[in-house]
Amino acid sequence: ETVHREWGVEYELDVSQVMFSRGNVSEKKRLASLCKEGEVVLDMFAGIGYFTLLALVVRKEKRKLRWKLEETQTRHETERGGEKGAMRGDSPRGESVKTSESSTGEFEGRGALDWDLNWVAMEKNPVSCDYLRRNLIRNKVDKGVFVLCGDNREVGNEWKGRCDRVFMGYFPDTRKFLRRAVEMIHTRHGGTTLFAPLL
Repeated sequence: ETVHREWGVEYELDVSQVMFSRGNVSEKKRLASLCKEGEVVLDMFAGIGYFTLLALVVRKEKRKLRWKLEETQTRHETERGGEKGAMRGDSPRGESVKTSESSTGEFEGRGALDWDLNWVAMEKNPVSCDYLRRNLIRNKVDKGVFVLCGDNREVGNEWKGRCDRVFMGYFPDTRKFLRRAVEMIHTRHGGTTLFAPLL
């Protein structure tokens, strides 16, 4: 076993049992930036997490930055409120937006505890599935992620008609999986499928 580090992501794997695909980092980051809060995202060929891990790590860092900015803004508002209250003889605490941290480490009132996102990762190879789960935990991005081990044309029926984005990766002849990808797209407001077969 070995651990490959790339762009802040750690990939644990056994190169004698699973493949590893490096590169395309800028494209992966671009695709990750397309995912919006509240969406359901499906990675149909997750492997050990080639795209899923980078996308989730990027989202985690963006969320940390947003929390930091919101905390700074709230602190400034509280300080300004305290100054005005002191001048009026009111409580020095003033009025502010509550941003207390819960016992789970999540900030209350900042959306669902699934990082405002549900991520579904499908993988047929059970060994890759095991490494995917381990890598999600290793990189601390396992919250809100559903790993489905099996043929993506057979598993995940509970997600049919519920996905906002479906990523099909870059593999030869992915056309035979296109029907399944379309089945996963949200039935009410539609969605987006990334379909890029290698010719």
